[in-house]
Amino acid sequence: MNRQFAIQSSEAIKRAVKELHSVVMAMQHLEFSEKAEYEKSLGILIGQVQVRLLEPIVAHYPELDDLKNLR
Repeated sequence: MNRQFAIQSSEAIKRAVKELHSVVMAMQHLEFSEKAEYEKSLGILIGQVQVRLLEPIVAHYPELDDLKNLR
C-alpha cells in the first residue's frame, strides 16, 4: 500500500462512515417498526468499515489515525 492510496482511500472511507453516522443521528428521535434493525445494521457496517478498512491503513500509516474527528 502506498501513502497516496492510503490518504485517498482513508478520506473516502471516513466520509462514508460520517454519512452512515448521520443516518444514525437522523433516526434518533424517530419511531418506526424497523428502527432497531436499522440501528443494528448501521452499527455493524460502521464497525466493519473501521476494523476491516481503516485499521489496516492506520497500521501502515499511524499518522492518518484521526477517527475522533468523525464525531
